[in-house]
Amino acid sequence: MRRFLCVLFVSAASCSSSHQIANSSNDITDAAHRSRGRFVWIADEAVKPAPNMPGIHQTATEGIQDQETIIRSAARIIYNLPGVKDVTPFWAELVVWGMVFLSLVGVVIILLHSGIVDLFKRLIFRWFPKRGNG
Repeated sequence: MRRFLCVLFVSAASCSSSHQIANSSNDITDAAHRSRGRFVWIADEAVKPAPNMPGIHQTATEGIQDQETIIRSAARIIYNLPGVKDVTPFWAELVVWGMVFLSLVGVVIILLHSGIVDLFKRLIFRWFPKRGNG
C-alpha cells in the first residue's frame, strides 16, 4: 500500500504544470544549444573553398528538427502556464502585515504628539453634558 501511494504521488507530481514547464524549458535550452552549434558549423563550412554540401544539408535538416523541438516545447509551456499558481511565501505575508502594523502605530504616535487627538476630544465632548457633582 505504501509503495502504491509513493508511485501515485510521484506520478501526480510529474504531471504538474510547473514540472511540465521545467521539462519544456530544459528541452528548449538543449535544442537551442544544439541548433546554435549546427548553425556555427554550417556558417564555417559554407565559407570554405570546397564546402561539404551533403554535410551542410544533413546539419540543416537536424537544425530544422531542433527548431521543431523548440516550437513544440514552447507550445507546451504556453499550454501549461495557466495551471501554474503564483504563490507568495508565508514570510512575505508576515512582513507585509508587520509593516502595516508599524505604520498604524506610527500614525497613532504622530497624532498623539501633534495634539490633534486633544482637539478632537474637545470638539466631540463639547456636545455631551458634563456630569454633575451630585
